[in-house]
Amino acid sequence: MSAMRLCPACGTAAPIGADEPVWPTGWRCASCGHVAPLRDGIVLTAPALADTVSGFDPADFAFLAQAEGGHFWFAPRRLLIRDLVARHFPAARDLIEIGCGTGNVLSALAPARDWRRVVGTDIHPTGLTLARPRLPATVELLQLDARHMPFRDAFDLLGAFDVLEHIE
Repeated sequence: MSAMRLCPACGTAAPIGADEPVWPTGWRCASCGHVAPLRDGIVLTAPALADTVSGFDPADFAFLAQAEGGHFWFAPRRLLIRDLVARHFPAARDLIEIGCGTGNVLSALAPARDWRRVVGTDIHPTGLTLARPRLPATVELLQLDARHMPFRDAFDLLGAFDVLEHIE
């Protein structure tokens, strides 16, 4: 099976090339012509939900970005997740994190191996904007609604850490 992106407007599937981002800036659906808007360089596949208060207030990201670095909970947790991924998913090459927020976990996972693709997603572009300087430039950041993933067969490892409890 080949990796596919799904148009958020009409659901049409389009192949994702091996050497292209999962959601290239300006990508246009061949069926309906939909182009996802951008905010601060982040592609928005669910713009109506961007930065809405839906289980998490995006205003809290600024505090999290400052606290996560050396915090007694966040610092060892990201290393634990990194080590568990190494142990239990050694062959994984394409990683997506749903609800990556400010990039705390991705900051440990992205440099941990030679990934083919690493994508961090969140419903809140505010968090993704704070994540960008914390992550390698090779990490793609994308705003989306986790209930309607715009991909098929694109990843062999999906992480959702502290996110499921925020989704109705």
